[in-house]
Amino acid sequence: MMKIMIVDDEVQIRKGMHLKLNLTDQAYEVIGEASDGKEALEKLASNAVDLVITDMRMPVMDGLAFTKECKKQYPHIKIIVLSGYSDFDYVKNAMKEGASDYLLKPVSPDDLETTLSKMKQEIEHEKVEKHELNKMKRAARYAFEDERRKYLLYVANGDWLNQDAVSERLKQLQFNELADPDAVIRILTIEARGTDGESSRPKKLWESFRLLCNEISSQFDQIWLFENPAYPSLIHAVSLLHQKYEQSFIRKVQDQSKSLLNLYTVIGAGESVIGFDKMKDTYISSLLAWSQSPLETGAHLYKEDQHSLQGTGLSPEFERIMMSASEQGDVKPVSDLIKKELVKSGQHSAYSFTVGANRILFLLGTIVQKYELKDPSISQSIWLCQQEVRQMTNYVTVMNSIVLVSETITQAVHSVRFSGSKVTDSVKQYLDMHYAEDISLSMLSDLFHMNGTYLSELFKQQTGQNFTDYLVKVRMKKAADFLKDHRLKIIDVAELTGYSSAGYFSTVFKKHYACSPVEYRRQQDNGSVDREVD
Repeated sequence: MMKIMIVDDEVQIRKGMHLKLNLTDQAYEVIGEASDGKEALEKLASNAVDLVITDMRMPVMDGLAFTKECKKQYPHIKIIVLSGYSDFDYVKNAMKEGASDYLLKPVSPDDLETTLSKMKQEIEHEKVEKHELNKMKRAARYAFEDERRKYLLYVANGDWLNQDAVSERLKQLQFNELADPDAVIRILTIEARGTDGESSRPKKLWESFRLLCNEISSQFDQIWLFENPAYPSLIHAVSLLHQKYEQSFIRKVQDQSKSLLNLYTVIGAGESVIGFDKMKDTYISSLLAWSQSPLETGAHLYKEDQHSLQGTGLSPEFERIMMSASEQGDVKPVSDLIKKELVKSGQHSAYSFTVGANRILFLLGTIVQKYELKDPSISQSIWLCQQEVRQMTNYVTVMNSIVLVSETITQAVHSVRFSGSKVTDSVKQYLDMHYAEDISLSMLSDLFHMNGTYLSELFKQQTGQNFTDYLVKVRMKKAADFLKDHRLKIIDVAELTGYSSAGYFSTVFKKHYACSPVEYRRQQDNGSVDREVD
């Protein structure tokens, strides 16, 4: 339905226009009238209008002045100006100011019908274009936000070596405060639970709960969410420790989850740490705090005493040996190592055993993510083990469950590492995640424990291209996505995709898409389609 406003200083002219509009076959609604341009602008402020039909000669504000101001304030509104032959200079000036069309007085019903039909088609076409453009921009924003969430998980897992590279990437992803080495950070682990012991409700409402948490976190500048496939029923929040903001966030999550979704929330607050390089510590302690919660319903907040973790962590040597054994596919050494560590932890106290078990599960989850093990049963097994640790009915049962999961993961890693196609998939997945970093063949060979020449030949055999060509293609695809987000400057897009020089980035982009980044962004705004050059 096209919404129309009629502007003319003569009442009889307005009534006559109403009558002629009634004679047309167009679907429209006259939602208002005005006697001059000033009155029309006042009414436009409170009415949604698609089209204005205005006379040129009016008191207070004439049609020309109105057209100029209307297009400035409401550029989407179509304007048809009415004029006699003697005022044709007014018409030309009005067209320059943005009027869409004109009608000469006296207006015939046929001319009005034709012009309205034309305006309706233009309005519908522009609405479709605007919808598509907004959809594209939303997709670009979601792509950027997804990139941010994935990187938060990467930093929290602690499976990285170059602190400067991580700091630079955090800044590129607009986590400037988090990149500050003096930032005080805490991670919160959040779980939704049903009321009255209704365990199926949180699963049914998971997506709604997730969207609610995202909406609440968007209200806080220094709280960001991420998720971990190894813990499929949890949401994690990275908080820069400003106590009042964090408490307000927690209250909103708990109150709105209960009032809107009838879900209780259990939140584990990790120990506070200084610097993103210690995010792994606060992440693990948030999981430990959450694991202390009883299984009955009710909103809870559990905090991990940072002093209680002293002396309960896994040694770097243990982590190194376990990672190495898992990557070599040595099932028995991994199993024996876990049993030995858990027996040792259990000899100290139940709490020490719980800490050790949770840290081993966390390490197993890190291995799952590193090798992109897609089998959902693996993540589900880790989650079930986590539940067993919380209930702690029997030490031996818990230990055997963790050992069984570790064997499954070790076998899956072995399958990935010693299968040509799976090795290639793992390298591709690593490049898909770390495309913005400085990646070399020697670095990949060290990471995947393979001879560089063999890895290069294997990759080319499986994909038909070397890894540098594949990396450029990934970077260009990401660049194209980021360019759709107008919040990002060209230099921002360059840095986000691994190029320190905007000039060099533009050269590579133009070679790939046959146009510059600026031209590509303009084409997207005009509804053009991506076109890659082979």
